[in-house]
Amino acid sequence: MPLGIGVSIDFFAGEAARVPKWMQRISIEWFHCIVTDLPRVPQALRR
Repeated sequence: MPLGIGVSIDFFAGEAARVPKWMQRISIEWFHCIVTDLPRVPQALRR
């Protein structure tokens, strides 16, 4: 799972911050990623 590995490397390097604990507890980390990276979504869809 390349995404999981890539994000782990970003966490250890300090490039990405972890989501709030309450979001981790209810398993909606993906939602936080979508909302915080919203400006990049159209770019990713064009590729």
